[in-house]
Amino acid sequence: MSDRCKSCSVRVPYNSNCPLCGKFVQEGDRTLRYPTPVTGRKVSAKKILRFVFLVLGFVCLFIDWFATGFQGWSAIVCIGLFLSWVVVIKPIFDRHPLGIYILYGVLLISVFLLVIDFRTGFTGWSISYVTPSAIAGGISVLMFSALIRKVRWNEIGVYIITL
Repeated sequence: MSDRCKSCSVRVPYNSNCPLCGKFVQEGDRTLRYPTPVTGRKVSAKKILRFVFLVLGFVCLFIDWFATGFQGWSAIVCIGLFLSWVVVIKPIFDRHPLGIYILYGVLLISVFLLVIDFRTGFTGWSISYVTPSAIAGGISVLMFSALIRKVRWNEIGVYIITL
């Protein structure tokens, strides 16, 4: 399908510009010159990650249920997946203040590992090592994010003091 330019009489293929004068060969609606994009359903990265996390959780529950008669280790894995979603993935996709996610993440991780410590026979490793490390990590993440993203101190100061 080739047309001729009206001013130069040059044959131009596929509704493109004339090589001599630069005009479009077929002057008409812009929608006729360019194809319209196909609008379909977009799948976002958040939906894909949510699906992967859910499938991993169900696979762990399935293996625990049928292989070992549900000993409970899959619940720890599922809670770990949930915490990694809340602490790592959710702040990436949401526009809420980062400080609240860090604060909740540190608290949830500390409580979760304290429960694991009690469940496995309390030896105190969760209080002695994990909680101070989680608090120091949360403060460090807040400080680095303030420096990198140029966040004002009044936005994260409350969360740093709370931690």
